[in-house]
Amino acid sequence: MSPEAAVGGGLALLRTNDRIRVDLNARAVNVLIDEAKLEARRKQSAFDAPASQTPWQELYRQTVGQLSTGGCLEPATLM
Repeated sequence: MSPEAAVGGGLALLRTNDRIRVDLNARAVNVLIDEAKLEARRKQSAFDAPASQTPWQELYRQTVGQLSTGGCLEPATLM
């Protein structure tokens, strides 16, 4: 599970065979699912991340930001 999904971000709502549109020129990824269906998924989803399996995974989870902000190492972006 990605950090984005673990906090209930957009990736958490995707399911196998869902359609998405990737526009490299616009640097955008859009889910091609009806908003009502996404809202229903939000209501019935539990966003619990599994325990970290390694110390490195724990460090990643603590320091890397969400995909919507670039998925960057947060301390590196404070400069």
